[in-house]
Amino acid sequence: MLLLPVSGHEDLQKLIRFSKQFYTIEKWNDTLVFNDLRFGQIIGWENPQAKFVFHYYLQYPENNKLVVQRGRFAKWDWTVLKNFLKRVKGN
Repeated sequence: MLLLPVSGHEDLQKLIRFSKQFYTIEKWNDTLVFNDLRFGQIIGWENPQAKFVFHYYLQYPENNKLVVQRGRFAKWDWTVLKNFLKRVKGN
């Protein structure tokens, strides 16, 4: 189980409560990452493998300076914006 090394960390318990249990855990290289699914993915409609907007480094909490809005508009360009607007319109 991925969470075994950090199961006793207070941050993890707070994140699980905060996310209302809508979360995933991923391993990025040597780091466990907590994703809150409620915030969605960065351009997830373009790339289903995109990172989640709210992700938290469980093993390196000092790298969590900016958590909630991290990368919300990363990788946006005119093509992504046009596709987003098409989706909003239902196309």
